[in-house]
Amino acid sequence: DPERRTAAMEKNPEISQMLSMLPMPREIITPVEESPGTDVNLSSLVEGINASGIPVYHWGGFRDGYTQSTFRWYANGSDSTKMTVGPWTHAGHQDPRDKEGARLLAIETRRWFDRWLKDMPNGVEDEAPIHYAVATNPDHNETAQARFDGFDFHQAEQWPPAASADMTFYLSCKNDGVGKLSHTPEKEASERSFKVDYSRTTGSKSRYYDTAGQGPMAYPDMNTHANGALIFETEPFTEEMDIVGFPLLDFSATSTAPDGNFHVFIQEVDADGTAHFLSNGAIRASHGETADAPFNTLNMPWSASSREAIERAAKLNESPISLSVAMQPIANHFEKEHRLRIVIAGADADNS
Repeated sequence: DPERRTAAMEKNPEISQMLSMLPMPREIITPVEESPGTDVNLSSLVEGINASGIPVYHWGGFRDGYTQSTFRWYANGSDSTKMTVGPWTHAGHQDPRDKEGARLLAIETRRWFDRWLKDMPNGVEDEAPIHYAVATNPDHNETAQARFDGFDFHQAEQWPPAASADMTFYLSCKNDGVGKLSHTPEKEASERSFKVDYSRTTGSKSRYYDTAGQGPMAYPDMNTHANGALIFETEPFTEEMDIVGFPLLDFSATSTAPDGNFHVFIQEVDADGTAHFLSNGAIRASHGETADAPFNTLNMPWSASSREAIERAAKLNESPISLSVAMQPIANHFEKEHRLRIVIAGADADNS
């Protein structure tokens, strides 16, 4: 019962605190033979899974805390794999999206097992291997500015979908106030500074709160958080468009502190100025060095994060450091007159 579980967490804050400190699993930490107990890592298991020939169905949600992992598991799987990524969360508390997700999961589980365990010729292997939902219709719930009350499913033979094209936006800090996001870079470099407010937060009921099973995701007013950070926005879109894929932000930063965290958010801003959470990502400057990944990351940067890399990392207060932040995948439909917003903050107190 989600309500009883949430009430129990509120009565026992030490349990909630413990769960909030659990690390989000990375697909690889150390090889199994060097560290027993890490045999759930993708690089340790994928070769054996593929060699077994067992068909695998990957099921995930664009509001899950593990969305990247769902796509990576699929990208590294054999030909006998399938993937569905819907507009739902991990724990399945929200409605009607999560209720629909539970219904579809039951149907797909039955069909998958009928085919591969009972050898019933129901045609699942002849369908497109990828099904993904593009979110539509903003949700104006006062306590949860979430953009996922409506959705349309699409099929694809590959990821990214063959019909898609890369889209690049450039940041501009040229003017005071809200910076620009545009397809054309400025002729001259620009910079912007701000003071980090370490109490700034997107709320305690984020996608990670829901992923840990503690209750429904409920983001607060996203404008309140954005006003204490750097904001970059496009002009209002002149036509409808779908933005689907892995958002990646490249930027350089310096600071009065030797190290620091950078939290990046993608939002949709309605014509009336209401901002909706779409996705997020984060990086610590000392973890900015990249390395060759042990598996297919769908061209997303892979942080070295070794002790040696961290020790030799340049200090933020000595020179600007180039950083890349890979955000959780999105699939979102933008209406005309809506804008795309990127927010760069130095803190997210309840989600660090």
